[in-house]
Amino acid sequence: MLSIMKYKFFDQRAQECHVAMIQALQNLATQLEQERCQESRLVEKAVSKLVKAKIRDRQTVAAIEKEIANTLDLE
Repeated sequence: MLSIMKYKFFDQRAQECHVAMIQALQNLATQLEQERCQESRLVEKAVSKLVKAKIRDRQTVAAIEKEIANTLDLE
C-alpha cells in the first residue's frame, strides 16, 4: 500500500513537472514568434528604405542626364 502511495506521489510530481515544462516551452514558442514578427517588420522597413533610396538615386541620375542632354542641345 505504501509503495502505491509513493508511486502516486511521484507520478503526480512528475506530471506537475511535465505541465510546468510544457507551459515554459509554450511561453518560449510564443516569445520566439513575437520576436520573429518584430524582426520581419524591421526587415520590411529596411527594404522599404533601400527601395526608396534606390528610387531617389535613379531620379537623381535621370535629372542629371536630362540636364546634360539639355546643355548639349543648347550648344
